[in-house]
Amino acid sequence: MGDFELLPDITGLTQSTPIIITEDDVLSRLSKLNINKSEGPDLIHPRIIYEIRHEIAHPLTVIFNRSLVTQQIPEIWKCANITPI
Repeated sequence: MGDFELLPDITGLTQSTPIIITEDDVLSRLSKLNINKSEGPDLIHPRIIYEIRHEIAHPLTVIFNRSLVTQQIPEIWKCANITPI
């Protein structure tokens, strides 16, 4: 994800240390989106995500934390468009 890393620094954590992503973590990362870039494969422009960041921070936090607890990620997140450069 380049300059938009979502997970906090987990260096030095043991396996039993729970990772919890807070709403402030998500909001902070969403606030750093480069709104001058074009949309990605989802066709959602970063400016739109930036403008609705306060509304989507809570649902995203719930999804990310549930994913960490269950150790599963949504199937759609496993899809990717890979372009050789």
